[in-house]
Amino acid sequence: MSRFSSWHRQSLNPVRLERDRSAGRIAGVAAGLARFLGVRPVLVRVLFILATVFFFPFPILVYGALWVILPNRHAPPPTMDAETEAFWRGVATSPARTADDLRGRFRSLDDRLQQLERVVTSDAWRLKRQFRDLERGS
Repeated sequence: MSRFSSWHRQSLNPVRLERDRSAGRIAGVAAGLARFLGVRPVLVRVLFILATVFFFPFPILVYGALWVILPNRHAPPPTMDAETEAFWRGVATSPARTADDLRGRFRSLDDRLQQLERVVTSDAWRLKRQFRDLERGS
């Protein structure tokens, strides 16, 4: 078992670059690339045919190499909502941008939490709570 395939199986990312023989015509390379990129398989096949016409035999060699290198998808892809799928597709295609985006979200959440802490620890909050407790007690 190659180092790539063991890492590939352990990855939590459901958007993986794999061959998809169930949706494929020959070896599932074009269908797997299409699923990974989020496009229709027909588009990948047409681009492959055009590349073969203009750059023969290079695309055929690349296809053969991907056929050998890419693992075959064994399980159906998990069903995800659009936001989750977009996140994992971003992780697969541009991890640095996804990490920056997550960093920004965490910074925003941290700012909101700090603002909440300032309100809760203020004297006005404490005074309002004491008045509320007095009203309930009487």
